[in-house]
Amino acid sequence: MNFNHPKEKHSSLFKLNLAVLAIVVMLLGSGGMGVEKPSKEPVVRVDPAAMTRLYGRTATRVGAAASLDQLPENMVIRWVGRGSISWQVDVRHSGDYEVGLCYAALTDGAKLEVVSRGGQSKITGTVRKTTGPYKDRQISEEGPLHTDFLSNFERVPLTGVLHLPAGISDITIRVTEPESGEVMDFRAMELVPVAAKQAIAELEERAKRSQASTDWMVKAKYGVMFHWTDGSQPRHGPKKPYAEAVRILM
Repeated sequence: MNFNHPKEKHSSLFKLNLAVLAIVVMLLGSGGMGVEKPSKEPVVRVDPAAMTRLYGRTATRVGAAASLDQLPENMVIRWVGRGSISWQVDVRHSGDYEVGLCYAALTDGAKLEVVSRGGQSKITGTVRKTTGPYKDRQISEEGPLHTDFLSNFERVPLTGVLHLPAGISDITIRVTEPESGEVMDFRAMELVPVAAKQAIAELEERAKRSQASTDWMVKAKYGVMFHWTDGSQPRHGPKKPYAEAVRILM
């Protein structure tokens, strides 16, 4: 019979524990145990044939009073007073784009501007109070964070077009007035290529026609809720990063 010396036994257990610890650290670092690191894309590719959304999470610079909030994946920016957000974009072909903003706001009147490549192209607008079916402000004390957020988000188009040159350049949204006070909860900027606007509208109309009628559910007083989080798993293929999954879903 072989009897290991106590010191040798403890040494073997210590080495085994180190090996297990190394494997756990490696899995956590690579996302192998379901822990994902937020992906930071420095350059956003602008699609010349479809709508492109620029989220707060993919911004390259967030300046002055605009700051990322504590919501998951930093998808919303709490905007107080003057501030700016900039993205680096990669445009295959130069062209004109209509601009829409997705935000929630409690008051009217804040002045803003959207500028491309050092002011060579600029459009201006005014923030307006958004409305919807929810309370204007929600306060959540669930989980480790005390979250105060606005609920009624709308897609608000700006008047005019923004010209984007070919290649890599910057797009900046800037609030110029007021100097202080809550302006909005900003979610995304939407770029719609003017040249593809008709094709996009036709595709959306075709998608609407293909939808099944839900009138019977309304008459029967039924409702449906879809709850989707970063923990959801796709039916097929690998799990996508949260921001990419949101972009595809939208």
